[in-house]
Amino acid sequence: MYPKISESRIQAAIDDAQSAASFAYPWDSLELALKNKGQDSFWLVGYGSLLSLGSAARTIDTSDRAAREPAIVYGARRQYSYRFPAAFLKKRYNKTGNFAALDSKATYKREDRFNGILTRIFLEDIPAFREREFAYDLKPVPAFRWNAPQEPYRIAYTLDCPASGPSEHHPFTADSHPLPEYHKICRDGAENVSIDFLQYFLDSTYLGDGRTSIQRWERESGFLQANFKQP
Repeated sequence: MYPKISESRIQAAIDDAQSAASFAYPWDSLELALKNKGQDSFWLVGYGSLLSLGSAARTIDTSDRAAREPAIVYGARRQYSYRFPAAFLKKRYNKTGNFAALDSKATYKREDRFNGILTRIFLEDIPAFREREFAYDLKPVPAFRWNAPQEPYRIAYTLDCPASGPSEHHPFTADSHPLPEYHKICRDGAENVSIDFLQYFLDSTYLGDGRTSIQRWERESGFLQANFKQP
């Protein structure tokens, strides 16, 4: 069962988030902003490979103090519009080609929403996290707890790769296809939360055009046949 939150409460939360600070990559002022507020961390909603505990643990603290828990974000859309850098693609996956990772677009529209893992990112982890999330801006969004949506929401951050960047190597793309190996990591991370959480992940994920559902791509690309036994 999906969380139920009133539209008026969603709109109020989105309005609140829009008043919070954004940080353009490489987030030069992030650490100072946190220190000036006496904070040792910020809240982030991981919506792609950070859904996977194993993948997240390569870069950030995933111990109990990180307080990882499932959440739902409003005012942003999840889509495959971050082109994998060629060198990374070759090193990590031993592949070449035009493949995409997940991205989010902060639209601040009520109809745009996705689920993810709400987690704290600590000051000492920011340098490695900055390197991992190259070219993504940090945009504030409201995050409601998946298992307790009636509780107060948090203003958290989502990773948003802008459509224009500093060079021709900027990774935003609207026409790359998902990398199957990466998609399975994200999909498995969602399924490890619950079947409902996985279904919401599938219902709220799109290709880079922001319209074609990931479920259609799974069927038509052969991903399902390649990764799951058919009845």
